[in-house]
Amino acid sequence: MTGLSDRLGEALAGRYTIEREVGAGGMATVYLATDVKHQRQVALKVLRPELAAALGHDRFLREIETTANLRHPHILPLYDSGEAGEFLFYVMPYAEGESLRERLDREKQLPVDEALRIAREVAGALGYAHERGVIHRDIKPENILLERGHAVVADFGIARALDSAGADKLTQTGMAIGTPDYMSPEQSAAEPLDARSDLYSLASVLYEMLAGEPPYSGSTAQAVVAKRLVEPVPRVTTLRESVSPVVEEALLRALAKTPADRFTTAEEFVRGFEGDSAVAPARPSEARFRWRWPRAVTGALAAGVALVALWAGYRAVTSDGTGSSSTGYSGDVIAVVPFTVRGSPDLDYLGEGMVDLMSAKLDGAGSLSVVSPRVVISLVNAEGVDVADPAAGRQVAERLRAGRYVTGDVLELGGRIQLTAYLHDTQGAEAAPQRAMVEGRADELFDAIDGLAAELLAGSLEGGAGRLQTLATATTASLPAAKDFLEGERLLRGGQYRDAAAAYDRAVKLDTAFALAHYRKSVAADWTDAYDVRTSADRAMQYADRLPPRDRSILAALQLRRRGENTEAEQAYRALLHQHPDEVEALVQLGEVLFHDNPRRGRSLTEAIDPFQRATELEPWNLVAQIHLARLQALTGRVDELTRTATFLAEVAAESERSLEVEAIAAYGSGDTLRQRQVREALGDKPWYYSWYASHGVARFARDPHGAADLLAASGGDEPLLAMLTPNLQVVRGRYREFQAFMADVRDRGNPSWDIYEAFVLTSGTYPATERELEAVLGHLERATPGALMSTAWLPPYEDLTSRFIAFELDYYRALLLIQLGRVAEARPLIDALAAADSFPGLGSTQADAVNGLETEILYRAGNKEEALARARLIEYEVPHGATVRPLPDGSRSRFLRSELEFEVGDAAVAENYFVGLDDSWSFWDTYYRPQAYRRLGEIAEREGRIDDAILWYTRLINTWRDCDPELVPQLREIEGRRDALLARPGA
Repeated sequence: MTGLSDRLGEALAGRYTIEREVGAGGMATVYLATDVKHQRQVALKVLRPELAAALGHDRFLREIETTANLRHPHILPLYDSGEAGEFLFYVMPYAEGESLRERLDREKQLPVDEALRIAREVAGALGYAHERGVIHRDIKPENILLERGHAVVADFGIARALDSAGADKLTQTGMAIGTPDYMSPEQSAAEPLDARSDLYSLASVLYEMLAGEPPYSGSTAQAVVAKRLVEPVPRVTTLRESVSPVVEEALLRALAKTPADRFTTAEEFVRGFEGDSAVAPARPSEARFRWRWPRAVTGALAAGVALVALWAGYRAVTSDGTGSSSTGYSGDVIAVVPFTVRGSPDLDYLGEGMVDLMSAKLDGAGSLSVVSPRVVISLVNAEGVDVADPAAGRQVAERLRAGRYVTGDVLELGGRIQLTAYLHDTQGAEAAPQRAMVEGRADELFDAIDGLAAELLAGSLEGGAGRLQTLATATTASLPAAKDFLEGERLLRGGQYRDAAAAYDRAVKLDTAFALAHYRKSVAADWTDAYDVRTSADRAMQYADRLPPRDRSILAALQLRRRGENTEAEQAYRALLHQHPDEVEALVQLGEVLFHDNPRRGRSLTEAIDPFQRATELEPWNLVAQIHLARLQALTGRVDELTRTATFLAEVAAESERSLEVEAIAAYGSGDTLRQRQVREALGDKPWYYSWYASHGVARFARDPHGAADLLAASGGDEPLLAMLTPNLQVVRGRYREFQAFMADVRDRGNPSWDIYEAFVLTSGTYPATERELEAVLGHLERATPGALMSTAWLPPYEDLTSRFIAFELDYYRALLLIQLGRVAEARPLIDALAAADSFPGLGSTQADAVNGLETEILYRAGNKEEALARARLIEYEVPHGATVRPLPDGSRSRFLRSELEFEVGDAAVAENYFVGLDDSWSFWDTYYRPQAYRRLGEIAEREGRIDDAILWYTRLINTWRDCDPELVPQLREIEGRRDALLARPGA
């Protein structure tokens, strides 16, 4: 530090350590400093020397002391003030976040609801100060701080102190109190001020938040003042049409040139822009900031309350049944009743203030909503409700049809505040209310209220939400993180997986140790093919020490699954369910393991039905279970159940892309052409991924690649992930010519990701690749680089699909192509290098499986089928589901080869299981193998005398190839002949 700041540091030595200058204005310079005594960061504001001289030490300290006792949630408190050498200074908390000015500079206009909320909070601070005779005099965006999303007003003391010096002294310094863009006409004219001047300034700020500019502007301060005195207020709707007439009229009144024409109190201003036009303005002598309506308007009030109650009751009885009762009270609606206040009278404002504060904290947490604070307070005041009596609070909640209500106490004890809240059930007359209590210093009020709401929130979810949700709110120290978590839960329940993942991401940014938010982020990421699906599970375990053993077990099992250790994951879930049979999360995740991994392990997919079914019996709204059940119903031909599930999902999760997927599966699985047309029309205005899920779902689970192709054609667009479905559906339908034309087209685009794709198809055994085609794609792969493949990937790269893995995959396909070209000697160095490569910890058995798969290929092509089968049986397929977006970890080629070897020289039952797995699985890559699997399954069933099964498999192959290329027609006719011969048998 040098010069002025150096002298300041010396003058304040021992009290404050100056860290750095953080801002400077016309009246003061602001420093970030450390309060040495309390070891906390503060904002230390030092008046300009000429201002300090004009004020004088005594006047400054005397006047600023008046404001030191202002204690309100939306007022930045004054910590200290004094003289240090030549300097006059005052000290306030160092507020994290940004000022409203910074926000407006960045965004220009704010959302209307947010602008009104900020204005409401600033009005609360002003009303409280005005009741105590304090006028701010300099309300402007620079003095409104946005701390944790809430408005906090700064610099109450400085304006009062400066005003006391008199205009003549200020003129000598070249200073004036107030900022021209927000200054009232009477302040511009140096006339006496009252509360209405602050309201004029606040209205100017609200105008700017809505319109993007103050109501008056000009090149000089004098020009602004002149416009304000002679020009009418510009209507805000000319700059922003979405502002309601009610808000515009309130602004016009608050910006009236004559104070007598404005609102008298901050309360009136708020009621004005919120639309309470029936309320007559209070006379100036009666102006007090107490959310209270005059007795004269009780009739109008009663009518308004009756309408709100009617609305609340309607909302309750028309809900989906998860939060309502036969009485019509909604368990998801909470009324916060004014708190009682004991101790310091300076805290009286918190009586009704807690209604606003607690309502803001609880509203929107998951499915919870609160009754409007204004309605509650108005009802309490109009009917003279004794808020100290819980029974009276119950009557308020019943009038408003709220299923639960909150009462509480504020107690001041020697400078500390104790907050106690009680959560009551409107219908639970005998049940003791849940109690939450926190304590803190007066300057920690916001944190204390956060803690109180978080504790109450955890209890409020019991019985309505899952145990994990309730536990989550109790295991984070951040109420905003808890609310983001619960928002994620609401979105996850609604099948809006991308938005849910974003909400969980916000939660873990607010609280990095929030284990359950990391866990749920991994769950949501699995539905969107996000890159950090494993890392999120690992972080959940990293912070799981705060969780009970039962919940740590859930997180540990998911971590196993994310690492590809699926057999151990299954065992972990089964062990947990042995102890806790009704643990829904374990049921759902066990179902996921069985659904995605059984087909790879030669086990029946139908094992997944039971855990998913049990989960829906416990939680009917559990979409993860319902969606999987719908797919299973389609695969097992239970069309009526599928139709009911699709209807249910359309009702409870209309915005989810997965609901439309299930509707598409139901439409094509049932053959309902009207529903099919409606699905195609619905996809028209949806994002591309709706079409991907619907087309893939119809192809895999409705087993209708022709319908999937129709959906794909209707979707339009050139999204690469949609494009990759095209060759998939061409090959499975036997449309090889179209496939060749498609690949020739994409090859011209120079995208190496298509080269890997083509390498998979040509080596899969599902397409009759020529030597020329194999040589051509090998040449492309010889020139490809991992970097180019990473940069052209269609999906955000799964976190373990690193550049090193892409190089591994590239060498794998080069080796496989060489083997199929008969150039085994050239492939051997590549195979040896793959075997010697470092493993991929997040990809399970992928490395070993790849090497064993290549060795199996060599043995099989050399005619050593028994040895080839022995080698194939070493392949574990223990891979994480998220990695199967790439063909190598998915392992469909080696599974098909294992099936063929079991059919030819091994166990026919095992062969059948693996062939069925290729038909049943979720895997996009397995779709290619359906014709080959259907043929083999028909042959196995025919050989074993299971005529109906054989007819079924042959029929599926016939339907799949019904419009195949002419070259395949002879094979198709052969299968039709076999099927027809079986149909002709007696009893068939």
